[in-house]
Amino acid sequence: FPTRRSSDLALVIILPGPEGVSLAALLAVPMPVLAGEDELATLRADPDLLRPDGAPPLQLLDVGSCSSIFEGQPCIAATACDLCPEAGHATTLQCDFLRLEVGPPGSARVVLRSDDHRAGALRRLPAASFDVVVFSLVLSYLPLARQRGAMVAQARRLLPTPDAQPEAAAEDA
Repeated sequence: FPTRRSSDLALVIILPGPEGVSLAALLAVPMPVLAGEDELATLRADPDLLRPDGAPPLQLLDVGSCSSIFEGQPCIAATACDLCPEAGHATTLQCDFLRLEVGPPGSARVVLRSDDHRAGALRRLPAASFDVVVFSLVLSYLPLARQRGAMVAQARRLLPTPDAQPEAAAEDA
């Protein structure tokens, strides 16, 4: 899914749907680069727009991150990963997302030490352990539709299933 200009935005939205069906939308929207920067500045100025009422931070997985633009946000607990992270970046994990093992819910994440990547090499994440998965242009680098589909399916495994949400709501009550 190639973009025509550097100002195009590739956006994937994955939402739980009825009976465990996920809805995915892949959009190419012409957008000035400044608009994205303004929106990020607004969220930085008022982080409660994302998580009101003292809710715990959003568990966010940033795939294709290079250098973790979500790092340091008070209402986001970001895990950044990239096939080739920015050299020397302290928090972006090296990860081939299509080969990432998804373990059972509640299992431990596996990060191996790496001489080449300061943050380490991410090898496993537990299923249903993230609230949000972000693909920022990474899908546009995959040449085949089946690879893009596999990446979206992999992300879906890392999000909670709709049938698990009522249990979480019951625990909050």
